[in-house]
Parts: sequence; C-alpha cells; structure tokens
Amino acid sequence: MELLHHFFIQTKGIHRYDLFQVVFILDGLDECRLPLDFQNNPIWTDVTKSTSVDVLLTNLIRGDLLPSARIWITTRPAAANQIPAECVGMVTE
Repeated sequence: MELLHHFFIQTKGIHRYDLFQVVFILDGLDECRLPLDFQNNPIWTDVTKSTSVDVLLTNLIRGDLLPSARIWITTRPAAANQIPAECVGMVTE
C-alpha cells in the first residue's frame, strides 16, 4: 500500500481496503513495458509487504491481491494477449 499512499496522499488514513470498493484504471498498460509474467510470478496477497511492480500488477489482475477490486485496463492487442483469458471479464474495442 506504500506505493498507493505515495502517489495518493489522501489514502494514508485508510487501513481497511476491504471496506471500500476500489477501482484501478491501468491506462496504456503496454507502455509500462513490464514482463507481466503470469506463470512464474509468485502469488502475492499481502498488501502490507513490498514487492516489484510486475508482481503487484500480475496479482492484481489475477485477483490474488485485493480480490474485490475492479480493474479497467486499456492497452494494445499485443499486450492484452499477455493477460490470461480467465482474468478478463469483458473486452471492448
């Protein structure tokens, strides 16, 4: 949660994210150029522990980290194909 608190200071007082509906908008995911290794990245469920952005994103998208969060991703088709189909609820063009 340190990363979230760093960029959004107003969230510092929030310690129970399970009490809120959280939405992450990942606009231009392909531009971050992270490997997004869904098969080999470890499962990460503890929001209080630090890890790489790649591990955070793959676990957020898989639903392992903050499973009640909603995620809206915009990206080019090549990057979208990296995301496993079981992690995608809806596709629009």
